Amino acid sequence: MIKITFLGTGTSQGIPMIGSTHPVCLSANSKDKRLRSSVLIETENLSFTIDCGPDFRQQMLKAQCERLDGVIFTHEHADHTAGIDDIRPYFFRQGDIPVFASARVIESLKKRFGYIFNSENKYPGAPSVKVSEIDKRSSFQLDVLKITPVEVMHNRLSVLGYRIGNFAYLTDVKTIASEEMEKLNDLDVLVLNC
Repeated sequence: MIKITFLGTGTSQGIPMIGSTHPVCLSANSKDKRLRSSVLIETENLSFTIDCGPDFRQQMLKAQCERLDGVIFTHEHADHTAGIDDIRPYFFRQGDIPVFASARVIESLKKRFGYIFNSENKYPGAPSVKVSEIDKRSSFQLDVLKITPVEVMHNRLSVLGYRIGNFAYLTDVKTIASEEMEKLNDLDVLVLNC
C-alpha cells in the first residue's frame, strides 16, 4: 500500500502570487494558499518525491518527512526542480540521494546545479546524488515499486508523468498521445494537472 501526500497543488508561481490583486490571491481561505506542485509517496520502507520545486524545504517540514529515498523529476522547469539543494539534510544523514530523470532533464540539472552534479572539485557541503536516466519506453524499480513513465506534452515540451500501481500522477499536461494514454488503463486514482 502506498500513501500519497500532496505537497503542493499550486501554479508555477504558487498561490497567492506575489503582487496579485486577484480575489483568490487575496482570499483568507486556507485552500487558496497552495505551494508548487509535488507529491510525497511513501510505503512501509520507502519515501520519495515526484519533483522538488522552490517550496521543497517548507513542504518536507510540513510533511514531517525524515527520510528521502529518491526524487523523480517530471521536467526541468524551475517550479519542479529549484528545491534540489534542499535535499542536503537527507544527504547528510543518508548519503547520496537517488535522482531519476530523462536525459534532457539531467543535462539541464547539471547546467543549473553544477555544484551538485560535478563529481570533480565538489563544493564542500553540497549534496551528492546518484543519477539514473529514465525514458518513456521503460519502467524502472524503486525498491519494490514498479514505476512506469508516461509521456505527456506541456505545449511543445515532453514531460514525464508516472504510474505506480493503480495510481498515476501527471502534471503540466496539454496533450497526450494515444499510446501513452494506454498506460493509464485500469487506474484507481489519476492526478491530472494539480
